Amino acid sequence: MKKEKIVWCYFHHSEFNVPLECAQDLSAQGSVDDAADYWAKEIPLDFSREVKIKGLLEYGAWNREELEELDDHELNMKILFVSIPDGYRRK
Repeated sequence: MKKEKIVWCYFHHSEFNVPLECAQDLSAQGSVDDAADYWAKEIPLDFSREVKIKGLLEYGAWNREELEELDDHELNMKILFVSIPDGYRRK
């Protein structure tokens, strides 16, 4: 039985794991919007909406109003993108 390689990710005082392929896809050069969209559908993130917004606010890239306008899928895309550790670019 082949064991799937996983990558541990950290977000707002919590951790979760994703498949190695997800980490590589979200670490690619250029736009990763399509990959984030795909993986946000595949990986359940069981954070409350408020935790998602608070956690993303810590990055300083968005304000509360911008984040509150997003649906949960769009928030999950951002969480996946910011949570992938560096160093997983495909060789």
